[in-house]
Amino acid sequence: MPAGLWLGEKIEVIIPVVEHQGNFGMLVATERALYLISKAYSDQPWHIIPFIRLADVVLANGRYGEIDLIYKQYGCDEFLRIDNGEHLSRLYEYLKAALAK
Repeated sequence: MPAGLWLGEKIEVIIPVVEHQGNFGMLVATERALYLISKAYSDQPWHIIPFIRLADVVLANGRYGEIDLIYKQYGCDEFLRIDNGEHLSRLYEYLKAALAK
């Protein structure tokens, strides 16, 4: 488990296969962040996206299976591609609820 995972942080959603900006791996969503676990990330086997940095998440219009991550920092966004429709819906609904808190 990533060293950045906070002690006692509850795992909410696990997606076994996800594409993030062209890198493939596993996604773990907790109550505070997304953890993307992949050997593609150079110095660490994971990439952490804290919810505090996200302004919104949007289902990508016209691109099936994609969620756009919209950051609070102007002009910064990324995508997640999840081929499994059930996993996509579950993660999207969880992220919308988590960001609304």
